[in-house]
Amino acid sequence: MATQRAKAVIVNDITVCSICFEKFKTPRYLPCEHSFCHDCLSSYIVSQCKSTEPRLGFHCPLCRQYILSKGDVLDKPEEWAGHFPVNNILQKLISQPGENQCEPCTRNEEDAKVTSYCMACNEYLCEICTMCHSKILALNDHKILKLSEMETHQTMPVLGIANKCPKHQDEPAQLFCSVHEQPCCFKCGATVHKKCEKVDEIKIAGQVMKENGTINSRLTETKAYKEKLLCAKAKEENNISEIEKKVDEERSYIEERFTMTVKHLEDLKNKYLDELSSTLKTSRQDLQTEIERIDEAVLGVDLCTRALEDALEAGDEIETVMKYHNANATFLNVKKCRLKETNIKIDRTENSTWLEMLNVKSLAVANLVKRENLIDFGVRNIELSVFKEVTYDDDEEHVISYGLLLSDGKFIFVDNKGQKCLIYDDKWQCCHVIEQVSKPFGVAQCDEEIFVTNPHSRRIEVFSSRHFQKLRNISVPYEIYGITSRDSNLYVICANKILKIDDKQNVKELKVNCISHFHIITTKSGLIIYSDSQRNVVVALTDEGDSAWEYRSPHLENPKGLDVDSFDQIYVAGMNSNNVHVLSNTGNLIRLIENIPRPRFFKINETSRNVCVCSTKSGSCKIIVYKF
Repeated sequence: MATQRAKAVIVNDITVCSICFEKFKTPRYLPCEHSFCHDCLSSYIVSQCKSTEPRLGFHCPLCRQYILSKGDVLDKPEEWAGHFPVNNILQKLISQPGENQCEPCTRNEEDAKVTSYCMACNEYLCEICTMCHSKILALNDHKILKLSEMETHQTMPVLGIANKCPKHQDEPAQLFCSVHEQPCCFKCGATVHKKCEKVDEIKIAGQVMKENGTINSRLTETKAYKEKLLCAKAKEENNISEIEKKVDEERSYIEERFTMTVKHLEDLKNKYLDELSSTLKTSRQDLQTEIERIDEAVLGVDLCTRALEDALEAGDEIETVMKYHNANATFLNVKKCRLKETNIKIDRTENSTWLEMLNVKSLAVANLVKRENLIDFGVRNIELSVFKEVTYDDDEEHVISYGLLLSDGKFIFVDNKGQKCLIYDDKWQCCHVIEQVSKPFGVAQCDEEIFVTNPHSRRIEVFSSRHFQKLRNISVPYEIYGITSRDSNLYVICANKILKIDDKQNVKELKVNCISHFHIITTKSGLIIYSDSQRNVVVALTDEGDSAWEYRSPHLENPKGLDVDSFDQIYVAGMNSNNVHVLSNTGNLIRLIENIPRPRFFKINETSRNVCVCSTKSGSCKIIVYKF
C-alpha cells in the first residue's frame, strides 16, 4: 500500500518519467503532449515494433493514442525516438531546479526574484517582467504560469516554438521547398535546397496550398486510401471467416470420412470374424462327424477283438470257426467303410489394399495457399530493373503474339509461329507445352478454363487450366484475334466488331469503327477497351457498346497489348514508340514508362512484383521480365 502511494506521488511529479519513474533524461514529447526519457521511449518503441513488422508507428504508453513515426526510417524503429522534439521546458526544469533569479533581469545584470515562468520564452520571470510580457503586443500570446502552477501543469512547448526545422531542431521552419515537399530553415534553404526551383516563405506556401487545392486534393486521396484500407481489412476479416468455415467443413468432412472408414473397417472386421466363427462351426461339424464314425469303427473293432479272443478260448472247434468267421466278417465290414483321417486348417488370404493403410502417414494434407495483393499500387514511382530474359531451348522460330498471367501464378505465352502455347512457372521455367494449336493469337482465362483464339480456323479452343487438356471448341463466324474475360463472359475482337459470348455461348455483337485492332481488355468498372494500331488510339466502350473515352498521344505509336491491374489502371504497350502508357479508368495519362524496347505486351504481376514484356524486333521475339 505504501509502495502504491509512493508511485502516485512520483507520477504526479512532472519532472519524473512515467516509464522509468526517475528524473527525465533528455525528455522528448509526442504529438499527444506526453513526454518520456529518450532511452525509455526508444526501448518502448522497439519492443512494440517486435510484435508486428513493419510498423508505421506505435501507441503512446500513457494515453494509447496512435503516434506515427517521424523521419524516413520506417525500417529502423530504434531511431524513431530521436526524431521527436526535445521538451526544452522539462529539460530546463530538471537542469535548473529551484531557479531564483529572473533570467531577463540577469542578462541586464539586475537581481529580481522569480515569480513566473514563460512557456514560450522558456525563461523564469520576475513580477515586473511578467507585467511587461502582458503589455507588449508581440508577446501577448505567450503563456505564463505561476511557479506554483508549474508543479501540476502539462509542460509542453507552445506550437509556434514546436514548429522546428526537421534537420535543425534549434531553428524554426521558415521556408518550404515545393520540390522536396519539405519545410526547412534558412540554413537548409541556403545549402540543401539552394538549387531547388521553388522555395517559398512557409506562410506563403501554406496560403498557396489552401488556394490551389493541394490540401483538399491530398485529403481526398487520404480518404480514398482509407477506404481501400478498410476494404482490405474487411476482406481479410472475411477471409478469416472463410478460413474458419473451411476448417469447420474440413473437420466435418474428415470426421465423416474417418467415421465412415472406421465403420467400414469395423464391418469388414465383424464380417471376417463371422466367417471365422462359421468356418469353425463347419470344421467342427465335419471333424465331429468323422470322429463319430471312427468311434463307431472302434466299437466294431472292439467287438471283433472280443469275438476273436472268445474263438481262441472256445473248447469246441466248430464254435471256434463260427466265432472267427463272424468276427472276421465284422472286421472286414469296418474296413470297407473307408474311414478317413481328416485334417482341417484355416488359411488367411489377406487383402493387400487394407494393409497398405498401415503405410499411410496422413489422412490428408492441409495446404496453405497464400496470395498477397498490394492495397495501393503506386505506379507513378515504380522503377523497373531487368530480372530475367526468357530463352527457348529449341531451334524453332517463335513469334509470341500474346501472354497472360494465370490465376495460379503461372504465365502462358501464345506462340503464333510455333503453333503452341508455352506455360511457365513462377521461376520462369517452362513447365508445360500445349502442342498443335493452329495459328493461335489471343488467350484468356475464365474460371478453370483457358480460351485460345484461332483467327484462320474461326474458333476458340478451350483447355483445362489445371491439366491443360483440350476440352472443346467454340466456333465463331468471323476471324477473331484478341480475347478477354469478365465474370462469366468472353469478349472477342474481330474485324469491325466485338463479340460478347456468355457462358451459354449466346453471342452479342458490338460494332466498332476500325479494322486494325487486335487487342482487348476489360476493367472491373465495366469498360471494354481496345487498341487501334492504325489510328494510334485507345478506345473505351461501355458494356452496351457506347463510347466512354478515347486516348491519343503524340508519344503513342502502334499501340498493341493491353493490361489492367487491380486498381483499374490500364497499361498500353506502344510498340513503335518504345514505351508503355499507364492510364486511369477515365482515360487520363498517369505515367509514361519509357525505354521499353518495342513492347508487344506489358503484363504486370502485383503479387510477385514483376512485369513480363514481349519485345519484338527484326521478326524475332524476346521475353523480358522486370522487377519493381
